[in-house]
Amino acid sequence: MGKPSPPKPPDPKETAQASIGTNVGTAIANTMMGNVNQVGPGGSLSYDQTGSHSWTDPYTDQTYDIPTFTATTNMSPEMQEIYSGLTGQAGRVVNNLSDAPPLDATQYRDQAEQALLARMQPQFDQDRERMETQMANQGIGMGARAFQSAQGNLDRGINDARLGAILAGGDEASRMMQMDAASRAQPINEISALLSGSQVATPNFQMNQPSGIPTTDTAGLINQNYNQRLGVYNQKMNQWNSTMGGLFGMGAAFLGRPG
Repeated sequence: MGKPSPPKPPDPKETAQASIGTNVGTAIANTMMGNVNQVGPGGSLSYDQTGSHSWTDPYTDQTYDIPTFTATTNMSPEMQEIYSGLTGQAGRVVNNLSDAPPLDATQYRDQAEQALLARMQPQFDQDRERMETQMANQGIGMGARAFQSAQGNLDRGINDARLGAILAGGDEASRMMQMDAASRAQPINEISALLSGSQVATPNFQMNQPSGIPTTDTAGLINQNYNQRLGVYNQKMNQWNSTMGGLFGMGAAFLGRPG
């Protein structure tokens, strides 16, 4: 009966290489299972392998080719026609805005002041006519001191009203400028809402979530197999030691018998 030989321990690098190779293969399989082409009313989503890159395990120096994929989303012809029409309209709006004069705050202020003064001018004219009529009824001529005093008071009142109009013109100019800016931006905002909102949007797909392939514990299986073979070896070694011990005992007993 020959003495049993112990099992060879697993090589760490070979074990790592087997484990990593299995994990890489499982990861690639799971990725390909998840790359499911989809087709919907708004368009389609397709996956294609467009290349690969090499990765070398720094421990085992084993090189693996990892595939790379490209996901392509295409609109349906109907959605593409609507989208193209909106983008064309957006281009026309932008061109119109580029031809429009810039918003000039000074110009808006001047317009606001002139508008306020134009509304106030009839009242100024009425006040002046009323003052002149009152002076004439009192027999006060234009060269008289009382006339000049009344005229001075009227002019100061008109100047104060004009100054108030100038101060108020700033707020009015700001309001007018904001209204024009909003009017210019409204077409762009409407087109932007159509392009990015629910009315016209890129196709929306549900991501596929297949049941993934579980990773195999290759290193654990290799070590488990070694432990099993080591257990069998120990069992055989115990049997061999027992057998040899029995044989040695029988030989000693035989040699010790009297002749």
